[in-house]
Amino acid sequence: MFPAPRLVKYSPFPNDTMVYRTFSARRNQTYGVLLSLVAPYPAAVMYGKLGDFPNETDHEFKKDFIRDDFTAKTVPPNDDVHTAFTVLQPDTTVDNDTEEYTIGVQVDDCPGCSCSVDIVRLNCVFWDPGLDAGRGSWKGEGCRVSPTSTLAHTVCLCNHLTGFGTSAGPEPNRINFRAVFAKFRDLVNNYAVWTTMVVLMGMYFVLLYPARRMDNTDEQKWTVKNVHGNRQAHRSRFLVRVHTGHDWGSGTRSKVFFQLTGNEGSTGPRSFQQDGMTFQSGSVDTFLLTAPDPVGVLTSLAVWHDNTGQGRHASWFLERVEVTDLQTNKRTQFVCNDWIGVEHGDGCLRRTLPPTAVTSLGQRFSLKLREKFKDGHVWLSVVTSRPKSYFSRVQRLSCCLCLLFCKMITSAMWFKESQQGASNVVLTIGPIEVTAETLWVSLWTTLQTFPVNFIIVQIFRRYRPKGVPKSSGLQLPHWSVYVGWTLLVLTTLASGFFLMLYSMEWGRDKSIQWLTAFGLSFLQSMVVVQPAEPRIAWPEEQVETDQLKQQRAVRKNWLQLTSHGRQCIVGIIIITAALLMVHETWSPSAPAINTGLKTGFFNDTNSVTTQYDVLPWLEDDFVSKLYPEQRYNGDQLDWRNGLFISDMPAYRVGPTRLGQFRTHTDMCEVPLKALHSNKPCVMPYVSGTPGEAPASKNVSFSRVLRGKIGSYSGLSYNVNLGETKAETTEALKVLEANRWIDRHTAALVLDMTLYHPNVNLFSTVSLLFEFPPTGGTAATLHVSTFPLAAQGMPSTIFFVAKAVFVACLLAVVIRLVKKARKEGRSAVLQDWTMVDIASVVTSLYVIVAIALKDGFAGTAKSLISQEQEKEQRSFMDLSDVAFWSDQFTAAVAMVMWFNLVRICSLMRGSIRVRTYLDVLIKIRTQMLGSLVIFILIITGFSMLGYLLFCPYVEAFRSMATATAGLTFLPWGEVSYDVLATPSELVGPLFLFTSSFSIMYLLLSFTAAVFVSATSAMMGEKGRGRVEAARQRKRRLVTAARKTRSAVPAARGTLHYCNCDDTNECFGQTHTAESQV
Repeated sequence: MFPAPRLVKYSPFPNDTMVYRTFSARRNQTYGVLLSLVAPYPAAVMYGKLGDFPNETDHEFKKDFIRDDFTAKTVPPNDDVHTAFTVLQPDTTVDNDTEEYTIGVQVDDCPGCSCSVDIVRLNCVFWDPGLDAGRGSWKGEGCRVSPTSTLAHTVCLCNHLTGFGTSAGPEPNRINFRAVFAKFRDLVNNYAVWTTMVVLMGMYFVLLYPARRMDNTDEQKWTVKNVHGNRQAHRSRFLVRVHTGHDWGSGTRSKVFFQLTGNEGSTGPRSFQQDGMTFQSGSVDTFLLTAPDPVGVLTSLAVWHDNTGQGRHASWFLERVEVTDLQTNKRTQFVCNDWIGVEHGDGCLRRTLPPTAVTSLGQRFSLKLREKFKDGHVWLSVVTSRPKSYFSRVQRLSCCLCLLFCKMITSAMWFKESQQGASNVVLTIGPIEVTAETLWVSLWTTLQTFPVNFIIVQIFRRYRPKGVPKSSGLQLPHWSVYVGWTLLVLTTLASGFFLMLYSMEWGRDKSIQWLTAFGLSFLQSMVVVQPAEPRIAWPEEQVETDQLKQQRAVRKNWLQLTSHGRQCIVGIIIITAALLMVHETWSPSAPAINTGLKTGFFNDTNSVTTQYDVLPWLEDDFVSKLYPEQRYNGDQLDWRNGLFISDMPAYRVGPTRLGQFRTHTDMCEVPLKALHSNKPCVMPYVSGTPGEAPASKNVSFSRVLRGKIGSYSGLSYNVNLGETKAETTEALKVLEANRWIDRHTAALVLDMTLYHPNVNLFSTVSLLFEFPPTGGTAATLHVSTFPLAAQGMPSTIFFVAKAVFVACLLAVVIRLVKKARKEGRSAVLQDWTMVDIASVVTSLYVIVAIALKDGFAGTAKSLISQEQEKEQRSFMDLSDVAFWSDQFTAAVAMVMWFNLVRICSLMRGSIRVRTYLDVLIKIRTQMLGSLVIFILIITGFSMLGYLLFCPYVEAFRSMATATAGLTFLPWGEVSYDVLATPSELVGPLFLFTSSFSIMYLLLSFTAAVFVSATSAMMGEKGRGRVEAARQRKRRLVTAARKTRSAVPAARGTLHYCNCDDTNECFGQTHTAESQV
């Protein structure tokens, strides 16, 4: 009777003690109320009132639930859920009046409890055998539900002795027509639903134009075309219907030939009459075929083409061919479902198809299922429907709009607003939250919208247009189409009208919640399973001629270029989406902030030489920087500016934390036991061990901190130093008095969290001091700056960028899987495939990093808001957010690098790029010589500059700096003014000579080598083209000579003449033996 309870956190509004549940109730109706509670000691009080919120003094219904009223049961993920049941009767004095009824639940001393309130309608009915023309039916007069009913038993009170029963069900949403029209004054604020309907209607009218154009194109395809070679005197006539597949690039513009064979003869090779609209993707083309003699029962159909189409229009995906014998009206179907092209599958250009009866039952079932799917799915058939159909695309589009509005109104009828408290979210996709209630609403409304839309669709499918005979198989008369349009328009308008009333009744917040549930229901109605594709064509054994090899090579080269182009576009899209995504965690101000913090906190650490110098350094230098008291001119700071650190527009968030990693003590191991054999030694630090305990509590260190000597993680001893200068100084003195730092201290880490309000960024600063057992100190500063929320662009852009990134990643994964299935293990071991796999793995790490970063960022926001309300705050650790922000940025950089490398590799398919690469490979020896000349020139001028300007110019104080300055001379490392200062003649002369030698001569030599090699290579290719032209000419002359000397056809040979539209014929000869 009741669904699984949707438990939410018991969280009353401020200044209130109850949580509420409101529903539309009839005054004379009885309702069953189920209270579910997760609490250590279940007890609650339930109040109810009609038309207003109840309280402890003003209520119409009250029910005290004690521990004995509850029954425990298991509802995953909770082990013990306590449920209690009661019966509610709002008002029995008024009939058939609907009003909002509010139930309030009060649970004392249970801040972490969860609860839910579920309501069903209860009825008592009896069986009246006189109703429904004597068949009998249930009737409710004279019976009502007793208040003593329980969850397991419903008690009925009837005033007559008849057979009775009970019924229970949820109550649909109702509209208060007396008050709903007054709410239209708030139409501007409650914009969610009506703007959605306006947008949908606008999209419908915009799509009507292309749908009507496609209908007109389909009508043109209904015409029956001729087959070349048809003659009026031919006795055998066939109607050939050719179905082209719906896959991308399935159509062809190549010249298509066929040969129909029966048990009595053959039609001979024939060609279809083609134009620009023939054999397009998803098209059905009809042809009239005539033959001089009967062919008998059809046994096979051979189909091939000459592969003369340009680009992707060369190959052809043939789905099936239907041949109808117009003499006997017998239909024979030949199924192919395969490519006819040099680059697909086995590369055959000719297929021999058997009749469908020869194929298996499963293959015929799959074919029929696929055909019904393409033409029967309401949404997809707007695009994929077969041309020869009286159910036009405009009608299909209109049915989609009607179905959409029907689903919207049924979803609104059963939608229940989320109860007060945290919702039971089962899935989160960006800003969209999907709850268990939205899943239930989507499933229920999908079933409800089926009948009315099924009737409308069947009317459009089965009506008989004007001029179509009754024997066509269409049962409904022509005027029924007007009934279908009337039903469609009235259903759409009525659904839109009542949906508008529901939105006004609900208000803005509930309307937005409903849109989420409706969106999921809409997607559910469109999800279908694609049937498998049978492949049953017989490939022809064909001779691998030179022409076929050349066509296959040209076609594969074109496909390779196309594939490389698509991969380049996907790579560019991935790089663009990654750049947009990284702006969510990176800011242009972050590098400058990191540099400033490192300069401010790290410069004075040289005074720390042992672990005992840390506390004095903290009391003196560190405290003065972290808690400034005066301005630069000596004026005192007020309390607002005192929150900021010295010389930086950032203030502290929470107290500073000082952590300590300790080491162990053990006996010294020395070669000579007589030397200090019984003296303990301080052992090196071991990660994960607490060491000797000081006067503080050990906690787990959540991250790995790397220093110059080692890494530190596991258990550490932490102390909060306070939020003011006085608290920090006092805490440091207590630590010094308790000897908190001693010789067992392996490392000290000082953590602080800062906020930069001018750029809305947070910074985590970790200053690590390492103390090895051998003595000395090594200081390391770690600074990370990041935002907690997206900035600079709307969150919608980041969401779209993430969705596009995931979609492109799926496309790359699908391409790699197809390649691995086609080529096997060898494809995975290829170099560039390894680059693709590395890019995919890194992209998956990007998704993981951004998910963890968002999760930790949400936790950090909650932590900050909670700590701000406390008087004694604890340390705000944002290190997890900083870590995953850095990981996300680094992973995005790797993804961009992999895709850039892949794009550069794909450009090798271009002839021009390949030529340049070949040139570079050919001149690598000459280029190595140019590099040697460059090194010698740089070295010579570096030595000369070092000898001339060493005492005067900083850039020539050493050979290394002189070499670096001259190497980057074009970027202004050495300027004219600097060299002119020591000598007005030697300096400018040296600069001119070095610049001329390095830039002009060297580049000229390199360019000369490159140009000469390019010219030589292009000359070789030119000579190759001339030789290829000569060979083609010799082959043509040889073929012509063989044709002239050919033997005439033998007597008894059948001649078929295939003619085109201009009556120009070409002969086709077939001996009698070839017909058998």
